[in-house]
Amino acid sequence: MGERRFSPWRDWAAAGAAVLLALALRLPGLGQSPGWDGDEGYNVEIAWRLWHGQPQFFALSYAFVQHPIGYYAILAPLLGLFGRDLVVARALGAVAGALAVGGLYLAASLVGSRRTAALGALTLAGAHFVVVYNRFAYTYNLLLWWSALTLLLVLAWDRTRRPAWYYAAVGAAALGWLTDQEGIALALFVAAAALPDRRRAGLGLALGLAPGLLAALAALAWQPQAALQDWRVSLERVIGAGEGAARGAGLARWLVNYLHLLRAEWWLPAAVAGLFVI
Repeated sequence: MGERRFSPWRDWAAAGAAVLLALALRLPGLGQSPGWDGDEGYNVEIAWRLWHGQPQFFALSYAFVQHPIGYYAILAPLLGLFGRDLVVARALGAVAGALAVGGLYLAASLVGSRRTAALGALTLAGAHFVVVYNRFAYTYNLLLWWSALTLLLVLAWDRTRRPAWYYAAVGAAALGWLTDQEGIALALFVAAAALPDRRRAGLGLALGLAPGLLAALAALAWQPQAALQDWRVSLERVIGAGEGAARGAGLARWLVNYLHLLRAEWWLPAAVAGLFVI
């Protein structure tokens, strides 16, 4: 059989249908359910103040936050346009999560069958805890979209070897790191995909990291004390505050919660097994 063209109309139509299904599961009743979380108020407050030129949040003395600027740069004008409403921030996360579903379908269709792509997209679109999470105003929901887009673009480059796809993937990875710190993995992924071409990999890594590094340097130059304080707090969150025993207890809780998730979500191993069945 001949190799299928990159995302023919059937793939785009199926991806669009998956996005619409994801939106239908995420958008209704955003203002009423599932209540609200403290981090949502935190994100709305930061974006609202940035829209008014105030790089500070609540009554805290330091001016930066434990997330890069990308998410707030998108949310701030939306709040300015539609008003300071939690629904606006939640809608951003819901739309980003739904777009990730379509991106995952297209990515999977490039390297596998359409049935495999459909299984992956339907799982991401309909898994109940994914739907609930996408309905919160979290930065990670936007990062999910950049991750799916980066994967799609890397696979498109691997299939066609057109440089434009590779550097588009670099751009998506850079936006991922500007959205949340975990997004740095996207730049590393794009660079690794170029190996053994070290020149392309090095250039891709440099370009993928550059926007985040420039944003950090700009913050440091603008308000050195505020930037250093923010980075210290971020580092403490990563390594766990307190003594070694407290950090060990935190790691133990993480492992226990992860095991509980694997036991509760029985369909996860079932979905993996389904990949081999279809």
